[in-house]
Amino acid sequence: MRNSIEKIRIDIAGAKDRVKKSADDDIGAGYLKLQIHTIKLMDTLKKAGCERHHDWVKIMENVCVQMTPLKDVQPFTISIKGYTMRAAELLEKQKILKNVSKIMARKLLSEGKHTQAVEAALYSLRFSIEVHGLNSVALVPAYLILCESNIGLGNLEQADEYLAHAEWTVMKSTDCTDGMKSKLFRKMGILFATKGDYDNAQRMFAEDVYHGSLEWGTDHVQTTGGFFHMANVFFRLNQMDIADSLYNQTRIWRRKDTQPCGLFMKFVSCHLSKTTKN
Repeated sequence: MRNSIEKIRIDIAGAKDRVKKSADDDIGAGYLKLQIHTIKLMDTLKKAGCERHHDWVKIMENVCVQMTPLKDVQPFTISIKGYTMRAAELLEKQKILKNVSKIMARKLLSEGKHTQAVEAALYSLRFSIEVHGLNSVALVPAYLILCESNIGLGNLEQADEYLAHAEWTVMKSTDCTDGMKSKLFRKMGILFATKGDYDNAQRMFAEDVYHGSLEWGTDHVQTTGGFFHMANVFFRLNQMDIADSLYNQTRIWRRKDTQPCGLFMKFVSCHLSKTTKN
């Protein structure tokens, strides 16, 4: 692992030297921006102590590969063709870094490193914008990670802002999946629950389960997570009978021994009907 860490440091040093040079065109400018973002992302991981862990070092090595210079265009290559080749290579690097930085943000979040998760998610968002533009539903995963990370930090106003961006993007999209809607409503439910607005939290978790059922089925582990969060709400309201029933059913569904019983699906339908009326 020591050799890998040393190679990573050499690659970062090389990138720092390259960003001191000026760009010849917009592709070169895009590549410089990519390197600057990546250097800062790697600095975030270093501060989080990620260099001490083998799995993180592997991820960092993958990032360093994307900082390698764009291929030189041969002198005999037609200028338009050369430009297109470099643009395609830059786009591919941006796509990879978008996905890798998203994985980093989720991993940091799971490790409880909320501040670093915010920073990694911001870079994922920037790369997503470079690849997909400002209004794409592909930006939503980064918004949701930013929301959850800020909830963990206690920055509920900032979390609300990122969630509003995600909701607006989903509402404007014509190709958003039920799975994405399920994840959005779950984060909205978590935020409402954190604020103590349990009625709205229940409605959001009902939407979560509804869209999760459409995407994955009612007995899928992703769908049952919505019922688990719903149980947490009833627990906080001291309605222990309902909470215990939901917790028990969630454990059963996670073993995939049975389908959700009609009582709880009626509960979801009830909340959805109230939402429609409002």
